Amino acid sequence: MKSSHTLGALALVGMIALSAPAQAPNPPPGGRGGRGGGFGPGNLLARQMIAQGDKNADQKLTKDEMSTLADAWFDKLDADKTGKLTQEQFTSKFGELLPVPQGGPGGGPPGGGRGGRGLGGFIGGGLFTVTDADKDGLLTRAEFKSAFEKWSADFDTDKSDSLSQEKLVAGLNGVLPRPNFGPRAPAPDDATGFAAIFDGKTLTGWDGDPKIWRAENGEIIGETTDANPITVNTFLIWRAGTTKDFEFKVDFKLSDGANSGVQYRSSVVSDAGQWTMKGYQADMDGANMFTGMIYEERGRGFLAPRGQFARVLGRDQTKLIGSVGESDALKTFIKAGDWNQIHIIARGGTLIQSVNGHVTSALVDEDEQGRALEGLLGLQIHVGPPTKIQFKNLLFKKL
Repeated sequence: MKSSHTLGALALVGMIALSAPAQAPNPPPGGRGGRGGGFGPGNLLARQMIAQGDKNADQKLTKDEMSTLADAWFDKLDADKTGKLTQEQFTSKFGELLPVPQGGPGGGPPGGGRGGRGLGGFIGGGLFTVTDADKDGLLTRAEFKSAFEKWSADFDTDKSDSLSQEKLVAGLNGVLPRPNFGPRAPAPDDATGFAAIFDGKTLTGWDGDPKIWRAENGEIIGETTDANPITVNTFLIWRAGTTKDFEFKVDFKLSDGANSGVQYRSSVVSDAGQWTMKGYQADMDGANMFTGMIYEERGRGFLAPRGQFARVLGRDQTKLIGSVGESDALKTFIKAGDWNQIHIIARGGTLIQSVNGHVTSALVDEDEQGRALEGLLGLQIHVGPPTKIQFKNLLFKKL
């Protein structure tokens, strides 16, 4: 967003709803009368326990049968006879110990069959966790047998001294963690792999008008006044490296009426001023009309306004792939007159920008004549009324 360029209308040619995949609902404990229906861990495990541990064929397990079953299973799982099993060892063998026939009675977990994609991967981890009594990450025979013997008493609700399949289902569903059918939750982003490119004290490695830029209190500050105005957009240029495939994070704070941005993959326009740049810009302004959009300074102008996921095929050939949210809705995540963080990711022709953890714009730039795949990074002060901009926590990572 710069006054020297005219905003061209971008036609709306499509919209993609971005939503997280739905997770499968948790089935009720016990399933169909507690006999094999649904995907509860007890439903899956109880049938196998009865089949392998019921020595007198009465379809029930006594305390002795539970203890014997635990011994037999531990012997098979502890192939190296070390007396201890890690969770990885337990789950890798558990699926072989308890094969679940595809389409058989009681069904089976997604993936079925043998190995880690069957019961081993589906409920083995939960069984290990609840039987590892001291939570040291190693399961002993004594711990495994003790859990089975305790269950024989705890699940025996009518004190009949034996456990039917229904009792086993109900009891196991109560103690085993329910398997997660949905996608794994991603870990929050952090600063791993990033390096600070501002020492917090000096502008070493940076190049800009000393009358405008200074380092102060751990911040880079750019400021214009009535007595010290600018007549052309000016930039503080990072000279210690270039931006190609990279990530960049920075906290910024703008005064009312300020107009600024982070230049990347940019170059110096020497005939327009010693510190004048052109190229991609993560735009920002004090009124937050344009903050978060992908702009090109002294070039193709508005490439992906806030809320848009756009594709540029050539000059004046822009298509809308989809939406990353309504512009006004995204604006609510931006704190006026306070600190905000902008995060830029660039890899090849793909650019993504987010503000305060919310993606605000994305671009696939296929304009081989107009795009730049490498260039300089800089911080901007725009011409206009007296302005103060502040930056801190400047973090950079090559990809």
